[in-house]
Amino acid sequence: MVLKQKMGTCLDLAVLYAACLEAVGLHPLLFFMTGHAFCGCWLENETFADCCVDDVSAIEKRIAENAEEMLIVECTDFVDSNVHDVERFDHAMKHGKDHISNMEFQCVIDIIRTRGSGIRPIPLRPEQTYSGMQLAEESDKPKEMLAPSELNSSLLGKVAEGNDKPVTKMRIWERKLLDFSLRNSLLNFRVTKNTMQLMTADLGKLEDELASGSDFRIMEIPTEWTVSTRDAKIFAIENEKDLVTNIAENEFKNNRIRTFLSETDLDSALKSLYRSAKVSMEENGSNTLFLALGLLRWYESDLSEKPRYAPLVLIPIDIVRNTRNKGYVIRSRQEETQINVTLLEYLRQDHGISITGLDPLPLDEHGIDLPLVFNTIRQAVMGKKRWNIEEYAFIGLFSFSQFVMWNDLRNRSEEISQNKVVSSLMAGSLTLCPRGYKHNP
Repeated sequence: MVLKQKMGTCLDLAVLYAACLEAVGLHPLLFFMTGHAFCGCWLENETFADCCVDDVSAIEKRIAENAEEMLIVECTDFVDSNVHDVERFDHAMKHGKDHISNMEFQCVIDIIRTRGSGIRPIPLRPEQTYSGMQLAEESDKPKEMLAPSELNSSLLGKVAEGNDKPVTKMRIWERKLLDFSLRNSLLNFRVTKNTMQLMTADLGKLEDELASGSDFRIMEIPTEWTVSTRDAKIFAIENEKDLVTNIAENEFKNNRIRTFLSETDLDSALKSLYRSAKVSMEENGSNTLFLALGLLRWYESDLSEKPRYAPLVLIPIDIVRNTRNKGYVIRSRQEETQINVTLLEYLRQDHGISITGLDPLPLDEHGIDLPLVFNTIRQAVMGKKRWNIEEYAFIGLFSFSQFVMWNDLRNRSEEISQNKVVSSLMAGSLTLCPRGYKHNP
């Protein structure tokens, strides 16, 4: 009917496209948002466990860049006269992926899974009048169209390999010092005056540049920005994804990073972070100022409604006053970048999720292999409803009540183990023989 009358709604076009996908042997998916519908398909010989899935994180985790397990397309772009034919499919894919973040998700229907449950297509009916969107008239002249961009699947199914550091007495002592309460910002991250969200387009490139020694000037929100962020604690970048990406990419080329704060608020926040980090270093001898890359959105239980956020990768940084241009710049302290060990141990003990290969972090030619880190964690939590990785960047102070002792054990373990008393405790036997001591077997 759609093909014959050249008319159809978004749902008509999505169902037609799904039928075409099924006819050529692919596994189609129908996505339903509030007031809209579009189509997609699996890239693997795969289906969901249920015919209908209403957990949006199950989609988000499977459309992560360079690790896509499914593709999503906006079917109305195929008949949109404002879109050039040569780039029509790429445009439809981009719009489809954006819909998952920007629109109110209702559910996705797995067509092949429904077939396994005995749900079949409705038989064709006689012609009837139908109203809807007018499709573009076909022309006898062949249209020139480019092949879709080749999909990068370099991370599909790939996780970090290798053994973690061996479990020694020193490691056991470290774990006992970890704080698993929700007061710990390493498990329950909250936006306060000692945290600051950055506008970023590619966290991997940011980490690479910091690892190479580059400095970045921290700037206030652009003057052309019109979106109010006053009521948002963690600004959802997806709401203005294209605008944020464009601003972040252009500023990144000039070694500048924008925030979501006004000039006055930014100055106040940077001064607070600068002074707090300086006091911590002077009083405790340990750095607590980090750039957090990526947050894990997690829930205490399947019944919990409130999402918690935990930072994933922590880069030790310094905030330095920029005397030439005024303001502040951030730079790496060139110390070891850390995975959030507190989170990994919490997931292992409380949720039975064991994630290996991330301590120490996997490396690439520039520094930390951040996409591989994210994909490893994403694969580990694939079965957890609503859990997912949010690729945000925050500057903040991250510590807990026994952080100083934990930090000493972690970063000075070799030096501490040279102490004869400590080495005796680690060995579980007396290796120290006090002067004048006589041992009677």
